[in-house]
Amino acid sequence: MEGYDFADKPFLIFWEITRSCALACRHCRAEAQPKRHPEELDAAQASRLIAQLAEWKPPMLILTGGDPLMRRDVLDLVREATAAGLHVGLSPAATQRLLHADFAEIKAAGVKRMSLSLDGATEETHDAFRGVKGTFARTMQAIQRAHEVGLDLQINTTLTRGNLHEYEAFKALMYELKPAMWSVFLLVPTGRAGLADLPDAADIERVFEDMAGLVGKAPFAVKTTEGHHFRRVVAQKMGMRSGSRPGMRSPLGIRDGRGVMFISHTGKVSPSGFLPMVCGNVKNQHPAEIYRQHPLFVTLHKKAQTLCKHSLENLSPRQSFAIAYIDSMKLNPNFVTDATGKRTAVLLPIESYEELLEDLQDLAAIADRRGEPTVSHEKFLAELRADGLLQD
Repeated sequence: MEGYDFADKPFLIFWEITRSCALACRHCRAEAQPKRHPEELDAAQASRLIAQLAEWKPPMLILTGGDPLMRRDVLDLVREATAAGLHVGLSPAATQRLLHADFAEIKAAGVKRMSLSLDGATEETHDAFRGVKGTFARTMQAIQRAHEVGLDLQINTTLTRGNLHEYEAFKALMYELKPAMWSVFLLVPTGRAGLADLPDAADIERVFEDMAGLVGKAPFAVKTTEGHHFRRVVAQKMGMRSGSRPGMRSPLGIRDGRGVMFISHTGKVSPSGFLPMVCGNVKNQHPAEIYRQHPLFVTLHKKAQTLCKHSLENLSPRQSFAIAYIDSMKLNPNFVTDATGKRTAVLLPIESYEELLEDLQDLAAIADRRGEPTVSHEKFLAELRADGLLQD
């Protein structure tokens, strides 16, 4: 993605075309409901949004939910977006509605990739996770039917404290199911997910170390979502140098609001489905205007830059972070050298120096308070609303 201007437009737009879904997943970000919301974007509003996105030309539009198939016009939206020049992905739920669908028609409508979820490596554990019996079997049928029509397939797995012990079984399943990509999500405590569901950091590190061995060797690509330190693990394991990413599909740093944009079923725009801070609504504002001009998006464009660009081999965690942080700030410092060419001092513009000091003070405060009890996501949002920093 070198040279891509993330401040101008995102690389991925996730459009939650409906919150309606027949499943009751334990971790559901959308807190999906059985019925469609009365303020969901109607056909005319959806068509206008597609036209606006086509003007903007983001590389990928993902139709998600809820279950996008709960909208009867979902394939009409896919066809319209495809005809407008957009590349469309679809993320349906594994319900009877999906199995009744014509997979060849889904592909012909213009879907470039379908993503399905496997959050349990067995029928028992996956069905318990998804809240409806038979979901595992339907997912397997859907995977087979996607392969039969040559539809590109991505399998998403959310790792939680409750299923992390199944990692080896998940890995074996991927070799059996042969997706184009295995996307491993780290649970984010939003929606129905809570802090108690988060895996232990040391366990995730061990899993990532094993996953790193799949990169460039497995018959499927590997990437993580909300697991950005996977790239650091791969770099350390493979001895990668700056710009070298053989077989890598892990995102370059946090993309919320910088490379990613989320549009809810009612048109609300957020930096990510996992960062539900409303910045505007496409019903009354062009999505490009929101992305380019809203203060939260602008701040994320500046701050959430590419991390770990340099080789991290043989560096301590503190050194790795320091290099990544300076790179993320894009300080472009000048150096004072001695007669041998060794760098002895750094020259920075005063504005960059002051900003760097401010951020380091923030990091110091975080370190000093690391032992304090955590605040729930709901309480955090309530405090933001009370301070007038967040609107519903």
